Amino acid sequence: MWVEVKASSSRMWTKLCLHLAAHLAAYNVLDSVIWAHRTVVKFRFLDYPSSINQGNHSHYFIRVDLDNGLYTVASRLGVTLYDIAGVEKEKLELKGLETEKTLLESSKNFSDFLTLDSNKEEILFSAQKYRQKQAYMNQLEKWSLKLGQVIAVANDFGTVSLPAVRDTFKNPIYVGLYTIFVLAACFHGFNGLWTF
Repeated sequence: MWVEVKASSSRMWTKLCLHLAAHLAAYNVLDSVIWAHRTVVKFRFLDYPSSINQGNHSHYFIRVDLDNGLYTVASRLGVTLYDIAGVEKEKLELKGLETEKTLLESSKNFSDFLTLDSNKEEILFSAQKYRQKQAYMNQLEKWSLKLGQVIAVANDFGTVSLPAVRDTFKNPIYVGLYTIFVLAACFHGFNGLWTF
């Protein structure tokens, strides 16, 4: 039902936009556009992985719903899963590091000497280890968990994103929307190449 428009380009775009708006209204695609924006908000803001950088290691954290398949996927990817009990276990482990905490306090009083001191090195290393464990724990506590949810932790963004995408694709609405918008993007791209 596309009508060839042989007028100026601005008139053509106006008619095309009006025609497209009529189709959007007729097929209630506006609801799909709203769902697409919700999806973008979900992936970019609500369920975006948090991260910490600890020296030459990075850790990425994301909350996902637990199911039986997640255990094997996490094992193959090298992802660590923490439920509510796992987070509490990490808290207890951090509380058990009281000696490192006292070393952290004492390391603040060190002055900068130009001589190598092995005791000072060990104290500073232990203090750094405690700070890193504390930052890791703060990231775990940042995510609130409900029953049936876990925190997935991985060493890179792509690995931790896979359980999040897998979790999202359990919902048939997101699968349908994703399919529609990938097809629309492909059509848009190839239409642009064809008319170029």
